[in-house]
Amino acid sequence: MNDMPNKPRKTYSSDEQIRRAALEALRRGDFDFALKAVERGEASIPEMVEDLKIYQAELEVQNEELRQAQLRSDLAIQRFTVTIQRQFAWQQLRHKIWQLAVEKEI
Repeated sequence: MNDMPNKPRKTYSSDEQIRRAALEALRRGDFDFALKAVERGEASIPEMVEDLKIYQAELEVQNEELRQAQLRSDLAIQRFTVTIQRQFAWQQLRHKIWQLAVEKEI
């Protein structure tokens, strides 16, 4: 016989409560939270699979947005680099012209 008192089953009224409980379980290192929730009848595998599909789709959209942002960033860096290189080349050319002008005066 079990010496532990019967604990009332925890029920969740919203997806947000389930998420919070899952996060707490993960923080405690309880990585079987989903399986235990299914066993207790608090969650169903088809619902979890559907949620995972939705999260995957959201992550794929975010990933594409991040890739686009990275491309824009890379292009901006390239433009900046070209601008700096041109500025440096222009300054070198001006310096060389100044040196030639000084040499002619001497």
